[in-house]
Amino acid sequence: MNRKKRSAGIQPAVVAEHSMGIYPALAACSSLPEAEVIELTWRVGACLAEMGKNRGFALGCIIGLTCEPVLAIAGNSGTHLANHNTSRHFLLCGRKENIETAVAEALAQGAFSAKVFDCDAPLHTPLISELETPLRQIFADYSYAEPCGVLIDHLEQNRLKAKDLPDFMFRQLCMPVYWERTYRALVGMGVKRFHEIGAGEALKKYNRWIASETDQK
Repeated sequence: MNRKKRSAGIQPAVVAEHSMGIYPALAACSSLPEAEVIELTWRVGACLAEMGKNRGFALGCIIGLTCEPVLAIAGNSGTHLANHNTSRHFLLCGRKENIETAVAEALAQGAFSAKVFDCDAPLHTPLISELETPLRQIFADYSYAEPCGVLIDHLEQNRLKAKDLPDFMFRQLCMPVYWERTYRALVGMGVKRFHEIGAGEALKKYNRWIASETDQK
């Protein structure tokens, strides 16, 4: 998809990434060659999949509640905030039985929708820290070029430099994705046109929701 954009003469001045989107973002910014990005993605995925061989993990997608009750539900159920996509769209992650408890509580509290989805590993939670040594070794195996253009992270909305990438790619696996903050930061930078690269249009929908709330203020 990124190749199609480039062939059409579209070269992004700013690249933002959501979750595992950091890997294609590296190719889009010419920080790593495409072949190395594919290899890196495979190696990280294989490492993460080890966590799910003897344990069941899941995501809980909660729509309709605000952040405060969602965080309380996470605390009550022993789960973790994984994605803060909009003011009313969140993902929790953790052991499957705990996610099922969290989803039931969310529905009881009036969530518009709350569903459970199985996953191989508890992405964007502190649970990933048990794989710190092998993951950091994987990220250290590559030589990163300075990103072409601006590459914005989804944690603190900072501009990533080549030297930041190995550490960031590990940290972002252990911390939530803050897409609402990221979108607002991009708009604050003057970004007006967005191209979503990947399957579906989830980010496009999130952006519309965030923008509609801004217009109402």
